[in-house]
Amino acid sequence: MVRNHKKNYTGRYNLKYTEQNLALAIKAVKMRQLSLRKASVKFGIPRTTLNRKVKGTHTLNYGGQKILNDNEESMLCDCLLLCAQWGFPMSRKDLRLVVKSYLDKLGRTEKRFKNNLPGTEFVIRFLKKNPQLSERFGENIKRARASVTQDIVNDYFDNLMKSLENVSPSSIVNYDETNFTDDPKKQKIIAKRGSKHPENVLDSTKTSVSVMMAGNADGELLPPYIVYKAENLYPSWTENGPQGCRYNRSKNVLSMSSCICIDI
Repeated sequence: MVRNHKKNYTGRYNLKYTEQNLALAIKAVKMRQLSLRKASVKFGIPRTTLNRKVKGTHTLNYGGQKILNDNEESMLCDCLLLCAQWGFPMSRKDLRLVVKSYLDKLGRTEKRFKNNLPGTEFVIRFLKKNPQLSERFGENIKRARASVTQDIVNDYFDNLMKSLENVSPSSIVNYDETNFTDDPKKQKIIAKRGSKHPENVLDSTKTSVSVMMAGNADGELLPPYIVYKAENLYPSWTENGPQGCRYNRSKNVLSMSSCICIDI
């Protein structure tokens, strides 16, 4: 399938009539106000074309026909957006399998597909026709994080304000942890165009190096804390790091209870 097809205008009769004139011509012929030949001359429509339209013998659009009609494409687009909103976005392969399953259930056989399975070109053209969709690399999160609601977040900050009363800014420390990994399972997903952090909910996530950054309310940035996912901490892993940085290792960097800080 050619991705960007160039139309050959020499092989097709160029339309010289409007849809409105076509509707008026069909109405005039069906109501016996004009003959087929006179209506063709009056409205500037080829007689053979007008004859087909009146009899309804050729109702398909010119050129190649769509695999899915406009209503089916709209429902599929809404389904992709909803899955991405729920945290279970689809990949290209998922979209192809969904279309195959849909065609199989309807008993429709598409000769342009092998075993009713669309190719990658179908996905590319589908995304191009629906600009509200785009492909992004998703952020894998666990189910526990995905279950956090807005009410839980609001309750947390309400309790936090009470807990921080009469506490000096230098004693208020906020930290965040980031995992650096070369995850071969990371793949592009289909999500709403413009979404900054499309998420993919998994039962577990791959981790390699965990870096924790902290700063207090006075604006002071504390040295980072780096944890490697390994049984041993090798000296070469602690070289050329930031001043005051601390290093550690753990079999599971998500479980910090067994970590012992090592000053370098």
